[in-house]
Amino acid sequence: MNTPIPTVQFPRIRLGKTMELSKIKNLNKVRLEDVKNFLQLITEEFAYDVYKAVAENQLEMKRKKNCNLPTTRDISKLMSYLETKISTHNDELKLMFSLTSWKELQSCLLTYLQVFNRRRAGEIERMKTNDLRECETFENDDDFSNTRNIETEHYVRVCIRGKWGRGVPLLITKQKLDALKLVIDSRSLADVHPDNPFVFGIPGTDNAKHLEANRLMNKFACLCGSENPENLKGTQLRKHFATKCGTMQLSSIEFKDIADYMGHEERIHMEHYKLPTAHRDLRISRLLEEASGKNTVKGTFYAL
Repeated sequence: MNTPIPTVQFPRIRLGKTMELSKIKNLNKVRLEDVKNFLQLITEEFAYDVYKAVAENQLEMKRKKNCNLPTTRDISKLMSYLETKISTHNDELKLMFSLTSWKELQSCLLTYLQVFNRRRAGEIERMKTNDLRECETFENDDDFSNTRNIETEHYVRVCIRGKWGRGVPLLITKQKLDALKLVIDSRSLADVHPDNPFVFGIPGTDNAKHLEANRLMNKFACLCGSENPENLKGTQLRKHFATKCGTMQLSSIEFKDIADYMGHEERIHMEHYKLPTAHRDLRISRLLEEASGKNTVKGTFYAL
């Protein structure tokens, strides 16, 4: 059974429609029947062949497409670099206002939050000051472990606007929250428009401009001394996290929580973000060896 064909107006179909109208106007019934047969042939055969070829080419390109994920080492270098810069400029700004320190602190905080939370660039750069004011704190619970209670004291949760208008969470340490508040409190000194609603709004008369997360990511990826700065991109970082989680043998509930946190539907998370990795495939080798009758301990084969 043929796959349903999407509605596509190919040039030959448009030509056939024009010819059909012309024959109707001229009352040429013989030629009109020929045109209708032509249209049916084009619609059912030609369109299907073209659609099938396009679909096969797209699948082939997707299969061959290389997605070079960043290494954990490079991510660690970037995070350490941003941590140092944030601490330095935060201390400078506390002592005395400097526009250079303010801009650097604001830029480093944006990239740090994007990398740590694996958020989309558009989501993090459009975070609003009202979102930050409505941040949620966590309460300790006797049922939690000591580690979990330490986490509740360490982080706050901010809900920002995500893709398709859905709310997505942002986890921020209280130390970074204090730095963000310092940036916001110094906005007037930095000449940011008072009606600019964005946490990362930039100086100027425009009340809707903000920093661009992608440009800053490229900048800091090169400055931090990473081996492959070209791999430190927003989408690759999100895929890296999803793939890393895929190697941890998480429960279905934890997997769903991760998909929700990243703003994905579970199907999208599986198909586009949780990429196959060499390490995960390597685990299958043990099963293949056992199925082939190989003793995985001694490295010898045995009769089944």
